[in-house]
Parts: sequence; structure tokens; C-alpha cells
Amino acid sequence: MNIKLNNVHKMSVIVLFVIILLSLPYILKPEEHQKTVDDEFIEYNPTYYPKSDDALLDSVEDVKYVVDEWRIYYLHKDWNESKFWKEYGLFSVVFYVPKDNTTLVMNVCKILPDNEPFMFPLTLQKGDAYVSRYVAGSMSNTSTWYKSDDDKIIQPTLWKSNLSDSGTTIIPLTSSGRYTLCITGSVHGNSHTYSLKGFMGNEAKEALIEVYLSVKDQEENIILFGIIPKFE
Repeated sequence: MNIKLNNVHKMSVIVLFVIILLSLPYILKPEEHQKTVDDEFIEYNPTYYPKSDDALLDSVEDVKYVVDEWRIYYLHKDWNESKFWKEYGLFSVVFYVPKDNTTLVMNVCKILPDNEPFMFPLTLQKGDAYVSRYVAGSMSNTSTWYKSDDDKIIQPTLWKSNLSDSGTTIIPLTSSGRYTLCITGSVHGNSHTYSLKGFMGNEAKEALIEVYLSVKDQEENIILFGIIPKFE
């Protein structure tokens, strides 16, 4: 009789052990958590160099920072929010390239929304596109500017692409000077599109895009370039 009870007890223990074992994946399964801007966004600390390290940059008065890499970013936590544009991130930059015949290297990181279609109009313009200039009555005679309908002169677009994913883009820069890069499209003299809501529709989703830029010379060496801050 005792032997039968012991066998029953052993079987009960085995059955209980099997049930626990089969239940482990559900017990230990972490709670699903949708990534958010707060999860993914990290502070970025570029390396700053003295302006005196490069005589060509040292001579440009409005260059405030000398760097070998810079990041711009766009973030949005709620499409229904109405906020001053700067709160969406420093998603544009005016930078100064000290040499001719260089290459702009852009490492684009579209972090959010994850695995969802979402395009953003990354745009490179020649010159400082935040400088407002106007002409009266007729088109400008210069070949490097064109006039919009409201007579505001707009810096020419060198390159523009509606990107939808991460990747590396390389653009040749034939001449030294100022350039403007913006995640949300063309800059029109002191104004620009500050929200990408139109690219995503009205659904409330979070977005995070980062663009890391550097400049290389003809020998593929990374060179120093200048940052001309517009909004800090």
C-alpha cells in the first residue's frame, strides 16, 4: 500500500514539474514595450577643436565651433501637440567647409517609427539658407539664386531625397563655403517646415531621426569643418 502511495506521489511531482517547465516561457516572457523617443534618444557630445587649428576656419568670423563630426536630429512625441519648432530638435545646421573638392558623408539613422513606412525630405542647400534676401520686381541676375513667389530669394538645392530608412549618403562638394542641411526640407530664409506630420498622417506616433555628418578630402581623410549656429 505504501509503495503505491509513493508511486502516486512521484507521478504527481513529475506532472507538476512538467507543467512548470512548460509554463516557463509564459512566466518569464518580458512585457512587450513599444520603443519611445525617451527610450532611444541619447545625448551627443561632439569633439570641439580650437579655431586656430585650421587657419581657413579661423578666418571665418561666424564659425563658432570647429568639429570633425556633427549631429542633427528630429524628434516628435505626439503629432497632436502644437509646439515651437525648436522643441522638435535641432534638425538643421549651417556648416562651413574650408576646402574645395571634398565629400560630405551623412550617416542617417531613422530610429522611430520602427518597421513602419515614413519618409523625410533630407535636403542640402548651398550657402547659408537662413539669410533672408529679397529682390524687387524682377528675377535676380545671379545664377546661384532663384526667386520664390513671394520675392524671397532661396538658396539653391544641391541635393534632396525623401529617405525612408537608415543608411550612408555621400555627396561631392566642389567648392568651399557655407552649406545648409535640414531634415525637414528646404530652408526659405529664416523659416522652414518644422513638423513632419504631413509625411506620416494624423496618427499620433513618435518619430526620431538622427543624421551624423562629416567631411572628407580627396584622400578620404576626415577634415575639420565649421559650425555656424542659428538656434541654440
